[in-house]
Amino acid sequence: MAKSPFTVERMLQLPVMQDAKVVGGLAGLVNEIRCVDVVEVPDVHGWLRKGEFVLTTGYSFRSDPNGLCKIIEEMRLAEGAAVGFKPKRFLEATPPEAIQLSNQHRIPLIEIPPAIPYIEITQPIMEQILDSQLAMMREIYRVNGRFAKLLATERGQELLDVLGQLLGCETALLTTAGSVEMRTAGFRVEDVQTTRDVCSGQVTLATLALTRSVGSENAFEDMCLEQVVALLSLNLTAKRAGGQPAQQVREQFLVELLSDRLPIEGVLQQRARQCRWPIGPAWAVALVEPAPDTRTDSRDWVHLLNLVSNGQQHVHGQRSVATVLGQQLVFACALTQQGFTEQVEESLHLVRQIVKRLEEMIGIRLRAVIGEPRRELRNLVQSYEEAKRALEVAGRVGAGRDVLHWTDFYVEDLLWDVREHPSLSRLCRALILPIEEYDKENGTDLLRTLDAYLRCGGNTRQVAEELFVHRNSVHYRLERIQDIIGKSLSDPETAFRLNLCLRAWKLGFGT
Repeated sequence: MAKSPFTVERMLQLPVMQDAKVVGGLAGLVNEIRCVDVVEVPDVHGWLRKGEFVLTTGYSFRSDPNGLCKIIEEMRLAEGAAVGFKPKRFLEATPPEAIQLSNQHRIPLIEIPPAIPYIEITQPIMEQILDSQLAMMREIYRVNGRFAKLLATERGQELLDVLGQLLGCETALLTTAGSVEMRTAGFRVEDVQTTRDVCSGQVTLATLALTRSVGSENAFEDMCLEQVVALLSLNLTAKRAGGQPAQQVREQFLVELLSDRLPIEGVLQQRARQCRWPIGPAWAVALVEPAPDTRTDSRDWVHLLNLVSNGQQHVHGQRSVATVLGQQLVFACALTQQGFTEQVEESLHLVRQIVKRLEEMIGIRLRAVIGEPRRELRNLVQSYEEAKRALEVAGRVGAGRDVLHWTDFYVEDLLWDVREHPSLSRLCRALILPIEEYDKENGTDLLRTLDAYLRCGGNTRQVAEELFVHRNSVHYRLERIQDIIGKSLSDPETAFRLNLCLRAWKLGFGT
């Protein structure tokens, strides 16, 4: 069994705490301490964490008689462990109201001798916390190995027995219809207090039922339960996939990877090997859809999506798996390169090949966006989210290329986070708004010319070719822009600000 949790009671047994005095909340001595912090801010709302031991001198609320009470109230909301403070430094005495509140909420209130530096308290406490967590992780690793061995040898009944012994309760595996598939000897349905769904992607395969309440308050028990659920998911998914085509199983696995309900990485790697998922040091997700000048409800595209969904058309390759989500094709590409830059280039090359093959197949122009590579399958959903975000940004800024990568939009991503910053609005009003208003009043195309000029690095010949105008017209327009904003386009600082503002303007910010 894992080492017992590091509780407030155990903390008080440390040599450094021998002169500390518990003045309230004695019922909370069993609270587990998961972290320790020194808090000297007047408003602690949002700062506290579950299982936290908070130390304070009281300086931040020295003129507020209710300051200590407020901390205890916030500790209750955050499910904190205990509060330690030094009396007679900034507080003449421990407020009776704080003692009463600590008793009510079972949050121990501990007076600490003023002469003890907080570093001498926090260091041994952190050592005990880390030691306790390390012992728990070792036990989890040992238990998980035992669980996996039982399932691998088709001894599911023993798995439930071992779980029941660890948690001190009866357990059972229920079918989706609610009938008992396996159970420990004393299990009764009417005694069930905790259930966990065993899922494959969004599909529930079974339910694990327990006759006692198990929650996050006991990390060891909660992790044991999660391990069993993950392993049962692996086992049941493998059985379910026995009669399905291998490619269909891989597509279902991809859908599960793109959800937010994922087991631990080791379980996913086992699942990947079982379904012969393409292996590599990293994976990246790409989204493919018709180009902006093609209707997304194009008959050929919809027909292709239907064929892929029904398993009648395979668009995957040796190093990719594809599935349909909404009106898009989603690809997970296995990469062979080790370095990040090389992986980005490899993913671009792979997706260009995919797009080319699809365009030849259905005869319409497509576009694709790619998320950053991820080294763990459980993080592949992040690559998917980046690809979706890149697709949205590309639609706003009108990126010209057909295959784009999330790394192309780092600047836009930064702008997204500061879109409501007043300085961005002021810059856009000073540099972009006057040009846009001039275009509206005079029917000119100065803003588009400025955009092309900045994208082409100041090459006016290239700008003229892109806009289908004479080079002299480009020069005239640029001079007009300089007159309007009162700045020279050859000034690097001006060019930088204009580039930034134009990107924000395309995203719809700064207005």
